[in-house]
Amino acid sequence: MKAALLLASAVALAACRPAPPTTTTSSTTVVSNSSTPVRDYAVDKDGRQSISIDGVRIEIAPDLPERTSYATVPAKGDNQTIVVLRGWSIRIREGRVHVGERDYGPVASGDTVVVAKGGVRVGSELRGTLP
Repeated sequence: MKAALLLASAVALAACRPAPPTTTTSSTTVVSNSSTPVRDYAVDKDGRQSISIDGVRIEIAPDLPERTSYATVPAKGDNQTIVVLRGWSIRIREGRVHVGERDYGPVASGDTVVVAKGGVRVGSELRGTLP
């Protein structure tokens, strides 16, 4: 009886604090608003990680060093999806791509964003160096 009461209290408390949905795999964390489709997480034979967010493909090149989670920047707000791949925080917010706190400009469905040692590319365009 006490266990059932404790469980009911925990469920009621959790319902009072809504949090964005979070998905975690071995080296990936995704925080998304519920209307944004996030799918197709993969790691190829060379170690390149990729995931699709609302039609934008995000790739982390195998040459990119791993960062610790404290080196990433959490963000809050609506209309954004945050993906942490190998410790690199990548955010799609209102049609723009951010790595860490740095804004790398607009992205659209069908674009591919590549984060590598040499910088951040959208398609073949180099948008800047890493933060």
